Amino acid sequence: DNSDNDSSTLSYRLSCVRAQSKKYSFAREQFIKAAADYVIPKDYGWKVDLVNYDVEVVLLVQANSFAVGLALRPYRQLKAKGFSQGVIPPDVTTPYLSGDTLSGLVRLRPTTAQLLLGMLDLSPGDIVLDPCAGIGTIPLEVPTGVIALGGDLILSDSACRPLAVEYSKRMKRHKISCMADLLAWDAATLPLRTSSVDAILSDLPFGQQCLSSAKLDMLLPLILGELGRVLRPGGTMILLCGAYPSILDTLAKLNDLQRDGAVWNLPCEAVFPVNIGGLIAWVIKVKRGSGEATRVNNHMERLQKLVRKRELRRKDVARKATKKGAAKYRRLQK
Repeated sequence: DNSDNDSSTLSYRLSCVRAQSKKYSFAREQFIKAAADYVIPKDYGWKVDLVNYDVEVVLLVQANSFAVGLALRPYRQLKAKGFSQGVIPPDVTTPYLSGDTLSGLVRLRPTTAQLLLGMLDLSPGDIVLDPCAGIGTIPLEVPTGVIALGGDLILSDSACRPLAVEYSKRMKRHKISCMADLLAWDAATLPLRTSSVDAILSDLPFGQQCLSSAKLDMLLPLILGELGRVLRPGGTMILLCGAYPSILDTLAKLNDLQRDGAVWNLPCEAVFPVNIGGLIAWVIKVKRGSGEATRVNNHMERLQKLVRKRELRRKDVARKATKKGAAKYRRLQK
């Protein structure tokens, strides 16, 4: 009903966010054009303006579903061309680090961490583990009275470690009680006792900026095997991931290794999609079973092979950086 409000002067932009797939028979632009007349009826009188718009309507497309939403924080207010780029939204303010400080570092937003923590139904005294903590967003957001342990391989990196230290200091200064510790470790070989944590919450690395799907598939049996070992029977694990089938397959295979009870209670309690900065991600919630966790065959040998590849890759990057610096020096000499 437009009788009380003259909406004819409103301008709008129609955007589309869809799951990555090669099976689409239409381009994104074709879909937006076809959906425009249904989403914004012509009798509304709204005008299209891709730059100075009043309303941004977002089309969310999944394989078998479709939804329409309104962007509460439009692209242009973020000085960006899309949800995955631009200035960090206003929830990342003091005590959080600014966008300039974190430039180039892929990380989870604190508000997303809070939503995921709310799914765990934690009680005072519970111990929460994040095996792939990055600079510590999830561990440092735990509620008062809960103990958090977080670690990541990047914390052994001289560039990332100072960021994590600064982030932790700021958070602990602004929170009444923050019982969180961060360590440098490899998630495939955790320095923790068996059945020592009550819950696990982690944003697994996904996307080309973090880790390719092929490399993640190699790591999953090693990481999930360790998580099954350190999580107590009856505990809850929540994972944020780029794709869920490989994780569910790995959990099922780990169950097959155990004859006396299941390590993981399958099917999972919940598996559902979420939008993370324009990327379609998945949340998996699963309970730890009563079975004793068993590592995959040749666990340490497979881990050592990955470590050797990682070291060769690091040396190759350093060598290329040295050659690039030497070439620049020679140009300056000329």
